[in-house]
Formats: sequence, C-alpha cells, structure tokens
Amino acid sequence: MTLSASASKGPEAASGRQVKGPEAAPAAQQATGQNAQPSPPERQVGVAAARLRVTLDRRLNRETPASIIALAQEEL
Repeated sequence: MTLSASASKGPEAASGRQVKGPEAAPAAQQATGQNAQPSPPERQVGVAAARLRVTLDRRLNRETPASIIALAQEEL
C-alpha cells in the first residue's frame, strides 16, 4: 500500500489549507520553546497534578522526582 505525498502529511496538506486552532497547538508549543511560562490556570493544574503524584507515590512506596516534589510545594 502506498500513500501519496499529500495523504501522508494529513488532511491539511491534501486541502492546501493551513491548520489553525487545537490542531496547530503542538507546532505552536514547539516554536515557543521550553522557556514559555504556562498561564495561571495551567500552572494550577500542574501543581494539583504534582500533589496527586506525590500522594500516589507515597501510597505505593515509590520515589518521587525532586522536580515533582518542588512543584507540589508551590501555592495554588
């Protein structure tokens, strides 16, 4: 089975349109690099997730990475 060049690049290549919105998010995140600061709601979700990870690791007797512990100690 062979794919044409446009089919292998997804529907946006076949239609010739530029992708905007949620589909473009990975490329946009990659373009901004690792130094981009998350928005306050995203940061709150990250802190809450880190707290859950610390609690789960504690209950399962697993070691939690120091970066996760540091994030979990931040204020919401």
